[in-house]
Amino acid sequence: MTEQADVTVVIPSYNRAIGCRGAILSVLSQTLPPREILLVVDGVDTEAYASIEDDIADERFRVLRPGRQQGPSEARNLGVVEATSRCVAFLDDDDTWLPTKLERQLAFVRSTVDDNAPFVSTTAIAALRIDRATRWPLRDPQPGEPVAEFLFGLGAPPHRGRVIQTSTFLTTRDLAIAIPMRGRAYEDWDWLIRASLAAPHVHLPEPLVIFHQSAGSLTSQLRFDEAEDWLETLRPLISPEAYAAACLTVLANRAAICGTAVDLMRIYGRSFRSKPSLRHLIEFPARIVAQKRTIRRGS
Repeated sequence: MTEQADVTVVIPSYNRAIGCRGAILSVLSQTLPPREILLVVDGVDTEAYASIEDDIADERFRVLRPGRQQGPSEARNLGVVEATSRCVAFLDDDDTWLPTKLERQLAFVRSTVDDNAPFVSTTAIAALRIDRATRWPLRDPQPGEPVAEFLFGLGAPPHRGRVIQTSTFLTTRDLAIAIPMRGRAYEDWDWLIRASLAAPHVHLPEPLVIFHQSAGSLTSQLRFDEAEDWLETLRPLISPEAYAAACLTVLANRAAICGTAVDLMRIYGRSFRSKPSLRHLIEFPARIVAQKRTIRRGS
């Protein structure tokens, strides 16, 4: 019998019955296959997914149909609850894994974390657009570096220098049960920051996931006030420097896209009151220029 990883792969899917097949097939093609694959249909149009069960004749594959749209956080949480493996891995329905993703990532975890200990593991990605592929993040997190300070620091969005993507996440089921995903504002970063406070974060600087960039993500549709509320909820868990950086990067960018000039100046003031680091102050003029360009484009 082929060796299997003690991993359940959770794939939330909304209105992508045809497109999600690539994600599923990339999991089935793993050199170290998982023990279980759960496709969570996030919505009421479940019949569109019926043919997938017929076409994928694999006893490890199941389709979960909650019967309502609940968003990606709750869809992933449902998959975690239903999982029967020690570990869970997440994969978005429009992304794919390279064939050695699970094998390489699990080997790296075993070389870094004690047996049976909880962990949070991520990898680099290859971000695809029509005209090019880019390795993200441009600079990988260092061992022991707080996740929030990495994500929100120099080179963070809109420059995408420090992205860690959901389809790279691998963790223990017990940890994912204890710290479920929440909300729809930056839910992947939110979970990664909270989970990394409870267990070691080990990042493999090897692009093992193909991320397909698209303009229709939920994060791209967020209102400014939703993003602001999210950061305030997260604020007690992160350092003042990380909070100041998030104001200058994530919140200022969202204000430039869908907020007002008053929102933008208010966020700048909040960041400066939180005493941003010297490197963020050096980057500040470039960010103002980038955000003004965003406002002029009306994007």
